[in-house]
Amino acid sequence: MSNNLACFSRKISSFFFDRLLIVLVLLLVFGCQPDTIELPVSVEKAATIITDVHTAEAAILPLYGLRKDSFAAMYYDQICQIHQIDSTTLVALIKIVRNNPEIMGEIYSEAFREIEAQEAEND
Repeated sequence: MSNNLACFSRKISSFFFDRLLIVLVLLLVFGCQPDTIELPVSVEKAATIITDVHTAEAAILPLYGLRKDSFAAMYYDQICQIHQIDSTTLVALIKIVRNNPEIMGEIYSEAFREIEAQEAEND
């Protein structure tokens, strides 16, 4: 009887071990994949928006206090109107760019290409 119990115990252990192994493999496969982050706009449009954000930030740099806040709000509203986005989209875009170096590099590379093209047209 103890021989049957030992055999039964090994079968149960093997069954649970197999299932545990499958679960662990699935967790590793699906749990370790990087999250894909989707921009709320295209990379090209994001580059143009970020360029305008930097221009606005440069414009308000010498200001301070309520005047700076008022001008910042006005410039950001204008950016949203120009690019036909809402403020939530703008804030989401800025947050994604700040927190993701790969996306930041891609957007800034595109922004630099656009600026260089504009400079070439003006020369």
